[in-house]
Amino acid sequence: MEVHNHLVVALVRLGYFYTRVEADVVIRAAKEAEWNILDPAFASLIDWFANPYTKPEGIIGIAGNVLPDIVRNATPFRVNTVISDLLTRISNRPDGTQIINAIYRRIDAMCGLDALTAHSLKELFRIWTAAR
Repeated sequence: MEVHNHLVVALVRLGYFYTRVEADVVIRAAKEAEWNILDPAFASLIDWFANPYTKPEGIIGIAGNVLPDIVRNATPFRVNTVISDLLTRISNRPDGTQIINAIYRRIDAMCGLDALTAHSLKELFRIWTAAR
Protein backbone atom coordinates (compact mmCIF):
# COMPACT_ATOMS: atom_id res chain seq x y z
CA MET A 1 0.00 0.00 0.00
CA GLU A 2 2.89 2.34 0.76
CA VAL A 3 4.20 2.01 -2.80
CA HIS A 4 0.72 2.70 -4.17
CA ASN A 5 0.40 5.86 -2.07
CA HIS A 6 3.85 7.03 -3.17
CA LEU A 7 2.95 6.50 -6.84
CA VAL A 8 -0.36 8.34 -6.50
CA VAL A 9 1.33 11.32 -4.84
CA ALA A 10 3.97 11.32 -7.61
CA LEU A 11 1.25 11.32 -10.27
CA VAL A 12 -0.58 14.16 -8.52
CA ARG A 13 2.68 16.15 -8.49
CA LEU A 14 2.78 15.68 -12.26
CA GLY A 15 -0.72 17.12 -12.64
CA TYR A 16 -2.80 13.94 -12.73
CA PHE A 17 -6.25 14.44 -11.18
CA TYR A 18 -8.05 11.64 -9.38
CA THR A 19 -11.82 11.38 -9.21
CA ARG A 20 -11.55 9.33 -6.02
CA VAL A 21 -8.94 9.98 -3.39
CA GLU A 22 -7.99 7.80 -0.45
CA ALA A 23 -7.23 9.25 2.97
CA ASP A 24 -3.84 7.51 3.08
CA VAL A 25 -2.79 9.32 -0.10
CA VAL A 26 -3.83 12.72 1.27
CA ILE A 27 -1.98 12.01 4.52
CA ARG A 28 1.16 10.86 2.68
CA ALA A 29 1.16 13.98 0.49
CA ALA A 30 0.63 16.13 3.57
CA LYS A 31 3.53 14.54 5.42
CA GLU A 32 5.83 14.79 2.38
CA ALA A 33 4.84 18.48 2.13
CA GLU A 34 5.36 18.90 5.88
CA TRP A 35 1.70 19.95 5.99
CA ASN A 36 2.39 22.95 3.76
CA ILE A 37 -0.75 23.75 1.74
CA LEU A 38 1.38 25.51 -0.87
CA ASP A 39 2.99 22.21 -1.89
CA PRO A 40 1.58 21.38 -5.37
CA ALA A 41 0.65 17.76 -4.64
CA PHE A 42 -0.90 18.48 -1.26
CA ALA A 43 -2.73 21.55 -2.63
CA SER A 44 -4.09 19.50 -5.52
CA LEU A 45 -5.43 16.86 -3.15
CA ILE A 46 -6.99 19.55 -0.95
CA ASP A 47 -8.62 20.97 -4.11
CA TRP A 48 -10.37 17.61 -4.47
CA PHE A 49 -12.52 18.54 -1.46
CA ALA A 50 -13.70 21.70 -3.26
CA ASN A 51 -14.63 20.00 -6.51
CA PRO A 52 -18.41 20.33 -6.89
CA TYR A 53 -18.52 16.94 -8.62
CA THR A 54 -17.03 15.13 -5.64
CA LYS A 55 -19.77 13.36 -3.72
CA PRO A 56 -20.43 14.73 -0.24
CA GLU A 57 -20.22 11.22 1.24
CA GLY A 58 -16.70 10.88 -0.11
CA ILE A 59 -15.63 14.20 1.33
CA ILE A 60 -17.12 13.39 4.73
CA GLY A 61 -15.49 9.96 4.76
CA ILE A 62 -12.04 11.15 3.72
CA ALA A 63 -12.20 14.15 6.06
CA GLY A 64 -13.07 11.77 8.89
CA ASN A 65 -9.73 10.05 8.42
CA VAL A 66 -7.62 13.07 7.51
CA LEU A 67 -8.72 15.67 10.08
CA PRO A 68 -7.68 13.73 13.20
CA ASP A 69 -4.34 12.94 11.57
CA ILE A 70 -3.73 16.64 10.90
CA VAL A 71 -4.34 17.52 14.55
CA ARG A 72 -2.15 14.67 15.80
CA ASN A 73 0.81 15.13 13.46
CA ALA A 74 1.11 18.69 12.17
CA THR A 75 2.60 21.63 14.02
CA PRO A 76 0.02 23.95 15.61
CA PHE A 77 0.53 26.58 12.89
CA ARG A 78 0.06 23.99 10.14
CA VAL A 79 -2.98 22.52 11.88
CA ASN A 80 -4.66 25.92 11.81
CA THR A 81 -3.74 26.72 8.21
CA VAL A 82 -4.57 23.29 6.76
CA ILE A 83 -7.92 22.94 8.51
CA SER A 84 -8.90 26.54 7.78
CA ASP A 85 -7.99 26.13 4.11
CA LEU A 86 -9.79 22.79 3.88
CA LEU A 87 -12.97 24.17 5.46
CA THR A 88 -12.85 27.26 3.27
CA ARG A 89 -12.54 25.16 0.12
CA ILE A 90 -15.40 22.90 1.16
CA SER A 91 -17.54 25.93 2.06
CA ASN A 92 -17.17 27.25 -1.49
CA ARG A 93 -19.16 24.30 -2.80
CA PRO A 94 -22.92 24.79 -3.25
CA ASP A 95 -23.49 22.14 -0.56
CA GLY A 96 -20.47 23.17 1.51
CA THR A 97 -22.31 24.28 4.63
CA GLN A 98 -24.16 20.98 4.88
CA ILE A 99 -20.92 19.02 4.41
CA ILE A 100 -19.10 21.03 7.08
CA ASN A 101 -22.01 20.56 9.50
CA ALA A 102 -22.02 16.82 8.82
CA ILE A 103 -18.27 16.59 9.44
CA TYR A 104 -18.61 18.60 12.66
CA ARG A 105 -21.36 16.28 13.95
CA ARG A 106 -19.06 13.28 13.34
CA ILE A 107 -15.96 14.63 15.09
CA ASP A 108 -16.39 12.49 18.21
CA ALA A 109 -16.82 9.33 16.12
CA MET A 110 -13.86 10.29 13.88
CA CYS A 111 -11.55 10.64 16.87
CA GLY A 112 -12.76 7.60 18.78
CA LEU A 113 -11.43 7.60 22.33
CA ASP A 114 -9.06 10.50 21.61
CA ALA A 115 -11.05 13.21 23.39
CA LEU A 116 -8.19 15.72 23.19
CA THR A 117 -8.10 15.54 19.37
CA ALA A 118 -11.90 15.77 19.22
CA HIS A 119 -11.87 18.84 21.47
CA SER A 120 -9.13 20.48 19.36
CA LEU A 121 -11.03 19.83 16.12
CA LYS A 122 -14.28 21.21 17.52
CA GLU A 123 -12.47 24.33 18.69
CA LEU A 124 -10.84 24.80 15.26
CA PHE A 125 -14.26 24.49 13.60
CA ARG A 126 -15.70 27.06 16.03
CA ILE A 127 -12.85 29.49 15.42
CA TRP A 128 -13.15 29.09 11.64
CA THR A 129 -16.93 29.59 11.80
CA ALA A 130 -16.60 32.70 13.96
CA ALA A 131 -14.04 34.20 11.56
CA ARG A 132 -16.38 33.87 8.57
